Amino acid sequence: MRYKLGSRVDFYSEVVPKGKHSYTGARFDPLPRVDDVEHYGGEVQASVTHDADTERPLRLINWKPRTQGMHRTTNSPWLRETRPENPLWINPRDADERGLENGDEIVIDAGRNSVEGIAMVTNGIRPGVVGAMWGWGRSGDGAVAETIDGETRGPVEEDGHTPYQFDEPMTDEAGLAKGRDAGFPINHLQPLDEALGDTGLSDLVGGSNAQYDAFVEVERK
Repeated sequence: MRYKLGSRVDFYSEVVPKGKHSYTGARFDPLPRVDDVEHYGGEVQASVTHDADTERPLRLINWKPRTQGMHRTTNSPWLRETRPENPLWINPRDADERGLENGDEIVIDAGRNSVEGIAMVTNGIRPGVVGAMWGWGRSGDGAVAETIDGETRGPVEEDGHTPYQFDEPMTDEAGLAKGRDAGFPINHLQPLDEALGDTGLSDLVGGSNAQYDAFVEVERK
């Protein structure tokens, strides 16, 4: 076999059904399946098995940048020089419908919250989907002014060349870092779980945060 698998592939997990949904008490299905996106209490956030019926038409996805490690490393100007910010990728079809051009300042509305960003019009993302790298839009570690015991400090001084703004997003050859608060925080656009309150949706089997179930609308600032 030319392209053989490196190890066994399980289509049935003997471990998964040992766990239970801590809200309903039902055991998890050991077979792979596609379910609607649900809140902890069972309310449907978005339909996967049918066309998604949401108030906002654009599904928001995100991915890890190659040169950052979450928010912890955005205080390094050297790393910020490789990616000055995280523009929102949007397909030309969706951009045309909203009158957006590459490099426009935009508002990304998720209902419970909205943030400001920069549009990157590209065929690198499919229509109906928008996305951006996470790790930007920091509010701690000197990114913005903070008051502790009545004393206000910060934000950290800029690196001397940060005010420069290129017209084209993702201009990697620039070599110029923006401030620590550049870009927008992806987490501020994630939906909250209605049953749990101030926390996001999660994958109950794997335990990870559900990062691909946010829907937004985008408009020019």
